[in-house]
Amino acid sequence: KIQVETLFEPSLPKVWGDGHQLFQAFFQIVENALDALEEAGGGLLQVSAQLHGEEVVVEFSDSGPGIKEPNRVFDPFYTTKPIGKGTGLGLSAVYGVVQDHRGQITCQNRPEGGAIFTLRLPVSSPSPHALAAAQS
Repeated sequence: KIQVETLFEPSLPKVWGDGHQLFQAFFQIVENALDALEEAGGGLLQVSAQLHGEEVVVEFSDSGPGIKEPNRVFDPFYTTKPIGKGTGLGLSAVYGVVQDHRGQITCQNRPEGGAIFTLRLPVSSPSPHALAAAQS
């Protein structure tokens, strides 16, 4: 059984960028996580979004088998999926989309097992928190 939990900070500011491209990038990460959880016979995918300074930080954390080579997952044509199942272009494209949106993406294995992808995207305008901090 696969479970999905979401935790989104209320009133997140808008991020700069193309919503369709970001949707496709998020979808690719979720699809990979669900594939990993299916391979593991089930588990949990947690998706969170929070404001950190002038960035929205989105995390995709799963309890799957983890990533064999985290330092290579964004390389074009790198895949751990069986022949015919993956091209190795999905996460490379995600990396490009995040870079095009002036953001950052990282991935690592979680100590308790599974993987975590962290995306940092700049807010499109100063947040109320930043404006209040600047005025004090």
